Amino acid sequence: MVTISLGTETDASIICPTDHNSVVGLKLTVGLASRAGIIPISSRQDTIGPICRTVSDVVHVLDVIVRFNPRDFEATKSAAKLIPPYGYKQFLKKEGLKGKKLGVVRNPFLKPYNGSNVISIFEAHLNVLRQRGAIVVDNLVIENLSIILNPFQGGEMKGFIVRVQVVHQPLSARASFFFGPLQELVYSPVRSLAKIIEFNINHPNLTNQYGQDNLIASEMTKGFGQDEVEAVKLMKQLSQKWFEKLMKENQLDAMVTLGVNVTLVT
Repeated sequence: MVTISLGTETDASIICPTDHNSVVGLKLTVGLASRAGIIPISSRQDTIGPICRTVSDVVHVLDVIVRFNPRDFEATKSAAKLIPPYGYKQFLKKEGLKGKKLGVVRNPFLKPYNGSNVISIFEAHLNVLRQRGAIVVDNLVIENLSIILNPFQGGEMKGFIVRVQVVHQPLSARASFFFGPLQELVYSPVRSLAKIIEFNINHPNLTNQYGQDNLIASEMTKGFGQDEVEAVKLMKQLSQKWFEKLMKENQLDAMVTLGVNVTLVT
């Protein structure tokens, strides 16, 4: 239907449709592309990214959207140093996989696909990677993965709920960038998280599919307190201790697995 599209992601909103439609999606490092005009959930996670038919299409879109933007000053200024001087197309090479070390983590991500042809298709893709010169390190294990994948044990849920409230509180110096897009709307009366909740209550035929328990829980918080600070700290520690440890100890260029649950790890 389209050659390229753009999505926004907090946690899997680019990766999930990419996975389900067998296309190529990329969640960018926060700040590589401007978030101006996006109504986010998390200032730490939300970013725009391409969803395309091929890796080549993604790379060409990437070269267009990554840049400094004064409307997203702090994030794009910080990430600007990560943008290669001559763009990303220079790395788009037919022999680009040669010598790259890829780590395959199977458990528990492949379990939902047992008994289906998805497993054999996955194996075929691994063989293609090998044929293209990649070094595939199979059956790697991330320690204590069950803790990371549990949003309550790993701290993600507590951090998520309070971030929604902080981002969508009435316009203030702290929230001006993130809440700004709602302020710029000409016709919408919605200007706060409370107004979003009220709209959903008044229009159940439009909003009942997903519910709004997290929005209500977020509205009841008072913003970041010590518990939330500790939750964010825990998530960082879990990443460093297990996922980043796996990458460094095995000297991997990338991790490979099936499905979208891995977004909780990365």
